Amino acid sequence: MQLGPAAQPVLRVQQVEVHPVGKPEGADHFDSALTNLRDVYNGVIQVSLISKGTGAVSSSLNKLLSAG
Repeated sequence: MQLGPAAQPVLRVQQVEVHPVGKPEGADHFDSALTNLRDVYNGVIQVSLISKGTGAVSSSLNKLLSAG
């Protein structure tokens, strides 16, 4: 009787320790994307506040003009 390939002992793989140095790969891209997103968010907030302020002034001016 001849044994098949499953009867052969399994080869042991040597364990390799990996010690990352610094940030993981792609972390710089994430940090810069997050910074850009924060800048855009702050810009949108500023535009929104200016728009609301302008709308309030315009509305008040229209009421004053229509009141005569």
